[in-house]
Amino acid sequence: MLWRATSIQTAGSTVIVPSPDRYTLRFNDGLGIRAACNTCGGSYTLSGTRLAISGVFSTLIYCGDDSLDRDYLRLLNAAVTAEVVDGELVLTSLAGVLRFRQ
Repeated sequence: MLWRATSIQTAGSTVIVPSPDRYTLRFNDGLGIRAACNTCGGSYTLSGTRLAISGVFSTLIYCGDDSLDRDYLRLLNAAVTAEVVDGELVLTSLAGVLRFRQ
């Protein structure tokens, strides 16, 4: 199942993702991640709502000054919980919140 990011919330500010198809997440045997112009992956464990993401790797393409790829990947790496609420996947951490829709 492919999840598309809809918002990135950090330090009290929320950014609506202008191109959700450029910031995606897929949970399979590992993680399939798209962060703007970068292809990424990693591994995860999920137990109830507790999420642990590790071994994230990424191509290192510069996606432009307006890209959200750095904040997106930082919050993915920091995520500690995952919940589906009203059809929306919500990943939370001390650093912020990522919201996704299918």
